[in-house]
Amino acid sequence: MKVYLTTFGRLTHVSSLRDPFSGHYDSNGKSEGALRDAHKDLFTSWLALSLKQQKAELEMYISAEPVPPTLLWSGWLTQEGYRTLIPAAASTEDTELFASNLRISLPLLIPGRLAPAAGSNSNTTDKHDHSDWRVNRALDAAEQNYGNPTLGLALISKPMRVSARHLGTLFQRQTGRRFRHYLRGVRMFRAAE
Repeated sequence: MKVYLTTFGRLTHVSSLRDPFSGHYDSNGKSEGALRDAHKDLFTSWLALSLKQQKAELEMYISAEPVPPTLLWSGWLTQEGYRTLIPAAASTEDTELFASNLRISLPLLIPGRLAPAAGSNSNTTDKHDHSDWRVNRALDAAEQNYGNPTLGLALISKPMRVSARHLGTLFQRQTGRRFRHYLRGVRMFRAAE
């Protein structure tokens, strides 16, 4: 039996007990109501984590899976396979937040996308390397300064000596999202804490 140490791992396990067509849980002796409640509680608990904690849990879960990570990511992102993790009783807002947080975090977990190569100058990026230190800094700025109402690409890009437009293009290319949408998601998530 596989041991699930993270909230996300337990969430995937409980959601796997639910039939996607009927919505009923394969209870194995447990009451269906108890499984339904556990599913909702685990879902709510995972949403209550910070984005960094969610990303760390996803990383732990993905690293323990026998499925190649790129196959798992593409299934979740392109086919919206993550929808099976959402309990039927989840509110529309929670469902959208969950989907948004996964769309933010999953692309960042692709190996080599964010971290500069060891021994490289952190201010340079190889043309063939998909990682970019500037995107890392933008992500950090959003997490650390989300409360600043003037926070935007113009403010973040200035010390990097790059235009806000170029940083926005890099950010969207690497994460699949616009910076302002990412920042809005961080602010909404933090406001709900």
